[in-house]
This record gives sequence, structure tokens and C-alpha cells, in this order.
Amino acid sequence: MRRLVKTVTGPALMLVVALAVTPAGSAPDAVRGWAGTYAYAADGGRTAGGSAVVVVHTLRLAPAGGRPCQLTSAGFQTDTTILCEVTGSAQAITVAFRSYGDGRAVNAHGVAVYRPGQPLLRLRRLHRRLETEMLGLDADGPRTGALFAKTS
Repeated sequence: MRRLVKTVTGPALMLVVALAVTPAGSAPDAVRGWAGTYAYAADGGRTAGGSAVVVVHTLRLAPAGGRPCQLTSAGFQTDTTILCEVTGSAQAITVAFRSYGDGRAVNAHGVAVYRPGQPLLRLRRLHRRLETEMLGLDADGPRTGALFAKTS
């Protein structure tokens, strides 16, 4: 039995090469436009002893490669790193839980606070401001509004 093999050349070959060298799960161009660092300081008031209850959430979105999305929360009784997935468009993105920083689906206390794929928050570009909608992120404070701001 004879096999027919067609040689791929020109633009079709370039497409095959481009797909072969693109990392699996890399963000589409629209999502890459969100690359940068975003921060939100959640002010939970004061303790009975007068200590400030502040947790700073920092979202880092890489343009490509490495860890494309990392969300850290640090402050009052909090020190958490979450690796996340990003989907969306040039106007809005959704950040979803992938794992904790150690690659596990449970936190340091063995508790599964989030499930893989669970949406944590959504960022939208509305006119000249950034709107945040907290979806599943366990964070004190408002659930929507101008919460996260781009810092770099």
C-alpha cells in the first residue's frame, strides 16, 4: 500500500511552527494586554486592641511564560499565595483558582477553601477606571467597586 505525504510549505508551515512553539495554555493577545501588577488594600478596621486589620492583595499577570498569574494576600493574620488562570478579553478578565503556591489544592492547614477552576475575581475596564467584582476570593470588604488598581 502506498502512502501519500503532502509537504507543507509557505504560510501553512509558518502556522504549524507558530502553534508548535506556543506554550500550552498561553494567554490570548487580548488577555496579554492586562499584563502587570495590580493591588488592593482591604481595610478591615481595627481589632479590640487597636491594631489595624489590613490585608494587601497583589495580582501579578505575566505577559507570557513562567507563572502567568499569581495572587498573594499578606497582612493581618494572612500570608497566602495562589496560582491562578486568566480568561477574558481586552475589556474584562476573570481570575480563577488553580492551586496554592505549593501546587496543592488545600491551604497550609489542609483546608480546600477554593476548588480548581473556581472564579476568584473579575476585572473590567469601564471608561477610565478599573472595576473589580469579587466572585469567590475570601476577602473582607466591598464585593464590587474600584478595588484593585494597576501599580506597574
